[in-house]
Parts: sequence; C-alpha cells; structure tokens
Amino acid sequence: MHTPSHTPPQTSETNTEQPKRHPKLLLNVLAAAHAELTGDTRPTFTTAQEIAITQTEEANQISGSGSAAEQFRHHLDNYQSKAMLLGWIQAEMIEDLAALARICSPDNTTTTAAPSELAPEDVAIEISVSPITAARDMSHARTITNRLPHALHELRKGRIDLPRLHTLARATRPLDDDLVAAVEKHVLHGGPRRTREAFTDATRRAVHTLDPDGSTARTQARKAERRVRILTSEDNASRLTAFLPADEAHACYQRIDQLARRISTQNTTADNRTTDQIRADVLVDLLTGRTQHAQPLSCDIQVIVPITTLLGTSTAPGEIPGIGSIPAAIAHDMAHRPGSTWRRILVKCSSYTMR
Repeated sequence: MHTPSHTPPQTSETNTEQPKRHPKLLLNVLAAAHAELTGDTRPTFTTAQEIAITQTEEANQISGSGSAAEQFRHHLDNYQSKAMLLGWIQAEMIEDLAALARICSPDNTTTTAAPSELAPEDVAIEISVSPITAARDMSHARTITNRLPHALHELRKGRIDLPRLHTLARATRPLDDDLVAAVEKHVLHGGPRRTREAFTDATRRAVHTLDPDGSTARTQARKAERRVRILTSEDNASRLTAFLPADEAHACYQRIDQLARRISTQNTTADNRTTDQIRADVLVDLLTGRTQHAQPLSCDIQVIVPITTLLGTSTAPGEIPGIGSIPAAIAHDMAHRPGSTWRRILVKCSSYTMR
C-alpha cells in the first residue's frame, strides 16, 4: 500500500487523524472465533486467511451462476454464519468492558494502579463516547458477566442474540442473585424461541412465576407512576402520551379502535381519512366531549387466568393476549372486578407452565 510522503498539517477546524488499525489482531480475533465456534484449531493467520479466501471464492461462484434457490441458501447460510460470529464478538466486547469496569473501580484489586489513576473517562476518550455512556456500558457489562454468565455464553455460541440478552438483563435487574440465576436457567432452557417477542414474554412469565410477590409490588409501583405528557414538535404538531397500567391502556385503545372502525365502515366516499387519522380524531372527540363518542361503550379485554390462580391456590401468572404475561395478583384482581365475565375454557395444563 502506498503511503504519502507527508501528512497535511492539521487545523483547529479539521481533524485528519485516522482510527488505529490492528490487522493482525483482527485476524487473531477472527481465527479465535472460528476455532471456538467450529472446533477447528488450525494455525491462526492461515485459518483467518483461508476463511476470507474461501468465502470470497464461494460468493463469486454463486453470484455469477446458480439457481435462485442456491443463491438464497448461500446468502442465508452466510448471514447466519456472520450472525454467529457477531454474537461471539459482542460477547467478547462485553467481557472487555466488564474487565475495564473492574480495573476502573475504586475497589479494584486486580492491578497495581492506584484507583485515582484509572476512570471511565479514560475509556470514554479512547472509544470516542461520553463519560456517562462509557460508565453506563461498563456497568451494564459487569452486571451481565456477574449475574448472567450462562446467557453470555449462549450469545458467544450464537444461540441467542444481543437484544435477547438485553431483554433478560432488563427483566432481572430488580431481582436478587438467586432469582436471577433461576430465571436465567428457566428461560435459556427453552431456547431463543421463534421470535424476540416470544422470548420477551417467556422471560416475563418466568419472573412472574418465580417472584410473584415482587412482580406484584413492582406492578403497583409502576402504576403509581402513571402520567400524561405532551411533547411539542415542529410544524404545529405535538405528541400526547399516557403511561398507564397495561390493562387500562389496552382498554383505552380498544374503545378508540372500535369507534374508529365503526366510523370507517359507515364512511362515505367524501371522507378520505385513514383509520389512523380517524383514531386520532376519535381520541380528541372523547377527551373534549365534542361529539356522541363520549357516550358509554362496552369494551372487552380478554384475560387468560389459570383456575388455580382464580381460586387463590397458586401464583401462576395470567396473560392478556397481545400484551403478554401479567402477575397472578393483577390477573386475580381483574377477574374479580365488577362487570367481569368468566368464560371457562379447557386447555392442557402445560399451557400454563413456563415457556
């Protein structure tokens, strides 16, 4: 590679400094990931170079010929292989950040450096983020390595992705170490699930099942935070938001949606509003009492609750379709509210085990 004989001078307005590059280190990382994921322990640089050469040759062969099915399978296999490699790299990065967090910690005993000599600010400067971001990411990484080691291992092996790991970390944040370990074991035993949404609901269900009292207390605490906010935007538009308990928010939306769909089916050709626009207009009508929309309207919210929970003999969580798992105490309270209707539905008992 040709290197210029001189470097243009830097000014206060321009920074021409290039990021540090470590090609040999990158090859080592790639080869180490390949060895761990496949069990192939051939020489480091040879392995990495052969991987790159082989993938390039295969890509050239497929891109120039082959059926659509062959090209589909080739690119899908490549995508999945790279996703596994990405998971391995992300797990390594989390462990690196956790190690930096330990080194920069005031109670650090892993190095001979004085605590005052090392801080998150030093990391922030090197990786070009704010000190707040660096401290947050380092703390998060340390929490994962300490409390979710098996989930981190699953990420390293490509069996779950980073969003699923973050879901597990968020759901277990308020739990003690023993409960975290129990939730992690139950959730990972079921694998990554078909979708991230299914993985998230399985995680919530595990938390609600293993920590029913804590889940109820946290739900009540969140209910106490209910609020309405308005955020002014540009072009004379604003965003109106409401933070509500899940069942109440779902009920509000259902009423708005029912009215909007009723209006939509009765619309004449002169009304060219979309369903979303009608929902927005209905919301304003309901809150301001401008039209007949303020009249009472029945609204059904389906809640699936095990009979043992209704009888108070178990703490199995309930479920609101479209929302997900809810604590047993909340499901029990909703079922016993005035006006609630019980419908008996026979299902297999396994439907209420943790999935």
